[in-house]
Amino acid sequence: MSHQTQLILFSGPPGAGKTSVVTAIAQAGARRRRRVGLFVVGDLEGSTEASALRRIGIPVEEAFGNPLSPEKIASEISRFEEEAKLDLLCVEFTGRTSSLAVPVREQLSGQFQHSFSHITSCLVIRPAQAELLWGDQPPSGSTSWDKQLLEADLATTDQILVTCQEWPAPDHVQNWTQRLQQNFPGKPLFELSIQKDAGPPQFLNELLSSPSTAMPQNRNETQHDPRSEHEGTAGMNCRLSVRGDREFLLDDLLLGILIQLQEKLIQARAEILHLKGIGECDEGSAAANVVRTFNIELTTPCGLDTTQADIVINARAFCGRQLLQTAVQESIDEISKLLQVQMEPLNTTSFGS
Repeated sequence: MSHQTQLILFSGPPGAGKTSVVTAIAQAGARRRRRVGLFVVGDLEGSTEASALRRIGIPVEEAFGNPLSPEKIASEISRFEEEAKLDLLCVEFTGRTSSLAVPVREQLSGQFQHSFSHITSCLVIRPAQAELLWGDQPPSGSTSWDKQLLEADLATTDQILVTCQEWPAPDHVQNWTQRLQQNFPGKPLFELSIQKDAGPPQFLNELLSSPSTAMPQNRNETQHDPRSEHEGTAGMNCRLSVRGDREFLLDDLLLGILIQLQEKLIQARAEILHLKGIGECDEGSAAANVVRTFNIELTTPCGLDTTQADIVINARAFCGRQLLQTAVQESIDEISKLLQVQMEPLNTTSFGS
């Protein structure tokens, strides 16, 4: 069976920003109707980012253990692609497993080549790590083995990605980028901010605009992507008055609505951009948010029981306006029934198409 899956292998020194890069690719791919998956090769189990991506509907597989066989990893990557039916598969080599990237690629380019339309590699590096090669004083904690491994990785990779916190990239970042380009001519080299979602779009644009990663409107008869029915960002801000015949816990009310809303949006494969709930009663106030790990948490708990309160639910997602409105209303209705309270809308604003 022939697949049109693009495979890209991300390696690089620990702390280079590989996880931030693949997370940005997965989220950007979802916005562009690409079915992007992540395969993590690591020496430690339980990536927070992997769990977060799963919660927004992005397929993730992880391989851990010591030793890790390149043959076994390649086989698992191929199996994952077959099951997930992906358009783009990112493989991240975390921790000290970066040295496995080359032998794994050799295996994939051999007996598993039929599964992929393109197989490329990308070395992720920070400017401070480039100093290991040419700096007058190597960074503390570096060793000659680190330098040799980095040189070998740079020589064998298809493209180089320099990560930085700021954007535009400051002068010292651009200086190291130029040094890399001079010493490794002919290799595509990009700069990418791992701090801001906006960042420079060149790398993501070129990667995600490839025809091999274009998601068909209907990949097969039994697998329909609901995102094909809506485009753009939708937002909703809803203020409600809550009344109950008996006391209810304000914290539970906010958490319940946001958890229900998050689950509904995930099921609809809508990318969640922002979820927040604020509640006020005579005795105090509470607030709940989606935090960085995509969990719903009480950022300002009040621990108060009350019979009346005003709440605000604020939501933004990459989905259709009607989908978001329906998800918000259904979540409110379900928690109203569960806690036996009445919620009356005071003011509602929304945007989107």
